[in-house]
Amino acid sequence: MPSRIPSGLVGDPHRLKALILSRPSVVEERFRVLDVDLRAGAAGVVDVVGVDAAGCLAFLSVAGRDGLDAALLRLIDQHLWGTEQRDLLHRVYAAAGLAADGPLRCLLLAPAFTEAFLRRLSLFTVPVTAFLVRTVPAGSLQFVDFSRP
Repeated sequence: MPSRIPSGLVGDPHRLKALILSRPSVVEERFRVLDVDLRAGAAGVVDVVGVDAAGCLAFLSVAGRDGLDAALLRLIDQHLWGTEQRDLLHRVYAAAGLAADGPLRCLLLAPAFTEAFLRRLSLFTVPVTAFLVRTVPAGSLQFVDFSRP
């Protein structure tokens, strides 16, 4: 079942990151945040670094004003950086109980995905999990819904 949290912050990447920091399980059950705004060399800044239920390191990118394609390309570059820096990341986040041989996951959050974008996404060798983040009205309240397209 999708997570629903009272708010109206889908259009604001900074508020969405704040929500994820306060309630990491909105992304996935047992998801934990390890870091935010991690500088990944020339690949830019990783919005959120986390660990999933299986102990796999995860880079999460929130699509902002620069658009979905730019967020995806940045995430792919960050995945390459993370793969090259795997030993360092495992030392830095050793206390998080990362799986030694687990893959580096990429999570992309956006308010909408086109069918064409999702088809292109399926062709990448780097697995990227897309999450729709939408505001859902419920009477006088609004909720944020995280779901997979």
